[in-house]
Amino acid sequence: MQVISSECVILRNRDFREGDRLVTFLARDKGRISGIARGSRKTTARSVSAFEPCTRGTVFYVEKQGVELVTIRKCDPLPPYLLLTGDYDKIVVGGYFAELTELAGISADDAPVLYRLLCDGLQALYDASGPLAVGLARLRFELGYLACLGLQPDLGRCGVCGRELFHAHGATPQLAQRGEHGFDVARGVLRCPACHVPGDRALPLVAGSMAFLGAWLSAAKASPVRPTHLALEQIEAAISQHLVHHLERLPRSLHLLPKPGHSAGSNP
Repeated sequence: MQVISSECVILRNRDFREGDRLVTFLARDKGRISGIARGSRKTTARSVSAFEPCTRGTVFYVEKQGVELVTIRKCDPLPPYLLLTGDYDKIVVGGYFAELTELAGISADDAPVLYRLLCDGLQALYDASGPLAVGLARLRFELGYLACLGLQPDLGRCGVCGRELFHAHGATPQLAQRGEHGFDVARGVLRCPACHVPGDRALPLVAGSMAFLGAWLSAAKASPVRPTHLALEQIEAAISQHLVHHLERLPRSLHLLPKPGHSAGSNP
């Protein structure tokens, strides 16, 4: 039987029979795959830690005709290994990334884009210094994830009247209209103050949150913009609810996440 090798990120594992694991991984060139890693739970196994979620590596496996699960021979981790070990907030956010990736129903042709998004998201978590940076890494991943699914909201114009929400002003865009904006979760569109009716199935976004959003989007490849806790909370609530609405299910890991801009230990 031919042994296939693919660069991958481990998404999930669970115990399977005695000494084995059922492992789900995202292969860069083939998409989501599940298989049995025989003997991987034994403490003497060389790959005992190689199948931990969010680990990036090269997996070697065998496919059998008519059998859904592949047989995993081994996984050789690629550096940096176990990026998020030792930081609870980063571990749970990384687990959230992995769960969303597993839920994405994409073809093998689209797998490389999602794979790069996941790798970049995990690297951003590893590099994040402090709760705000972790929150921004989460927001950037969610927006990229929505783009992969063809659901990324238009954050530059009102979804009702079509009016531009920002105008150029030096290096930083400025709000075209002051006042409370809204985000329609079901439609995935922003509403300008003239079109936003408080309480009308739209989450409120105060002017400060909108100002941060415009500055952050324009500076995505330049110097980072630090949000206030309120701005990050409001925008994160809007984007994550939009995501859940279209997934039509609540990710299991969502309730474990730290409040945006805070560490898990400071959550009320």
